[in-house]
Amino acid sequence: LHLAGSAVDVTTKGHYLGTYTVSSTGVITLGADDPRVTEIEAGFGFEPTLKQMPVDFNLEGGPVRGLKKTLSRALIDVHEITGLSIQGRDWQPKFQGDDYATESTGFTGIIEQHVQGIDREAQFELVIPKGRKGTILGVTRELDLGN
Repeated sequence: LHLAGSAVDVTTKGHYLGTYTVSSTGVITLGADDPRVTEIEAGFGFEPTLKQMPVDFNLEGGPVRGLKKTLSRALIDVHEITGLSIQGRDWQPKFQGDDYATESTGFTGIIEQHVQGIDREAQFELVIPKGRKGTILGVTRELDLGN
């Protein structure tokens, strides 16, 4: 009953169902439009946010630290990711069907995303939205250097 009255995020086998309020008796009632499921996981969702280290290397003319950098593309190596926000834009894996009786496996591979903007450190944010899962294995950035 410690969650009574709390808004919790609900998933079933890796499929995000949404946010629901726990009743005073500790019951979570899914809406009439929700799929019929036999088990759920409920708790307080969080969104891991990742930001790369600043770009810092040397060229023949000296270090790139302090130069303006224009981001153009990112390659994000992921394992079983079920959703991702890349610089504020949502990315979703291909539709995996609506069979909530089986585990959602997510996407494994490389996500290629165009990112735009000028940033002295050539950084951008990756967020795994609450209720989603997956592992970010690595990030490669493509950028142009300026003065």
